[in-house]
Amino acid sequence: MKHETLRQHIEGVYETKFWGQPCTCDPKLIETVFGDGRRLIYYTPLATRPNYYIVRVGSDWDDDVYMDRLEEVYEAIEADFGNADDSQYDPETGHSLEDWEQLEWPAFHDGGGCYGFTDWPERVISKRRARKLKKRGEDNIWRIRGSNQYRWKPALFGASARK
Repeated sequence: MKHETLRQHIEGVYETKFWGQPCTCDPKLIETVFGDGRRLIYYTPLATRPNYYIVRVGSDWDDDVYMDRLEEVYEAIEADFGNADDSQYDPETGHSLEDWEQLEWPAFHDGGGCYGFTDWPERVISKRRARKLKKRGEDNIWRIRGSNQYRWKPALFGASARK
């Protein structure tokens, strides 16, 4: 799946509930791809919950690798959206401002958060594409009742995951 196609699947405001209260969520895909980009990690900063970032990482990443490279992930998020605390300083003098407001989402709030590995989005594919994938050994393909289309939910995308 190309990066922009993944962005279309992930990004977009939707209604949800957070601690039982209705709210909106606006997930963001990070531009930087770590390693082969075949796994997805979500990162949710505590200050901006339920909003979260999605980061493409290598298929060899596990919890230990993620923790070792956490600063790189933070830097990639800041490169795309800035840091929420950056607005507290006057860029010309470097002094703190009296009245400042933190930048809003999607600016990065680095006061802690939670993360986890997540599945790739489900895709609707044609019968022809489904046949090809089944020949390659994919087994997460289901026919959509009453149509000539199929649903595909791969654990990892193959060579198509690369840009």
